[in-house]
Amino acid sequence: MGCCDQSPERHTRGHFRLTGHAIMRTTEPGEDWTWCFICERTYRDAPAGGFDSVDLFVEAGLPFVRAYLDAGGALPIEPDARSQEGFPLGEWARHVNERRRADALPPADEVAIAALSGWAWDEVSDRT
Repeated sequence: MGCCDQSPERHTRGHFRLTGHAIMRTTEPGEDWTWCFICERTYRDAPAGGFDSVDLFVEAGLPFVRAYLDAGGALPIEPDARSQEGFPLGEWARHVNERRRADALPPADEVAIAALSGWAWDEVSDRT
């Protein structure tokens, strides 16, 4: 049986509270992440064994930000900027910079972001 934490009763979180089963693994086709309710973090199986911490928001945003910059999108990214598809570019840029400043951005994500065309860390508009 599968359920999600987005449901009205928050089934997976309720199951964790009731049973102490802290790990939830996605059952969505093509997805391979695991969530830990204790750590409040997302993980993926590491190639060498164990788990790597991942940030699915960072991962999901990379192609949108890449397309925006490759099309000549301006830096700093405005806080309310969105891709044509509606992805929150400004929120993503703020998020990755905050995670980097907190030393909480996985190294692989930092490398992928730094490779974006024209990317400069902290190139986020302060306009609110």
